[in-house]
Amino acid sequence: MTTIDDPKPTKFKPAAFGTGKTGIVQLKRDGRMMYQTLDGMRTKKEHFNANDITSATIETAADYVERTSGGRVAGGAVVGGILLGPLGLALGAGAGALAKQKHGGAEYLIIELNDGRTVTVEVARKHAIQARKLRDSIAPVA
Repeated sequence: MTTIDDPKPTKFKPAAFGTGKTGIVQLKRDGRMMYQTLDGMRTKKEHFNANDITSATIETAADYVERTSGGRVAGGAVVGGILLGPLGLALGAGAGALAKQKHGGAEYLIIELNDGRTVTVEVARKHAIQARKLRDSIAPVA
């Protein structure tokens, strides 16, 4: 996030949070990010940069399930698995876990990347403030 007027690269406050159910996201000081998920007994890691983010939002489970309800979640997992291979399948599994959520009190950080990928991370109550600070630091300026 360097501009012509500001030749110094943007520095971020390092952060890491999430759960094994939906994944863990990490932000490095230089803007590098990693999304880590479990696929059975294997760990999958996806790397991207804060500059690759088109939007970052925090939603309750109820809002997320309502927005991506029913067949769209299942269809998205199938299409994601076909188009993006194992990554799409892992992301679809995260969306499926959210759809099965019985209560709407949990919150999720949803990061959309410019290449079409979506990263979804459950935000524990103790990390709510940290998640909002992360969202505000990585969300593109409108």
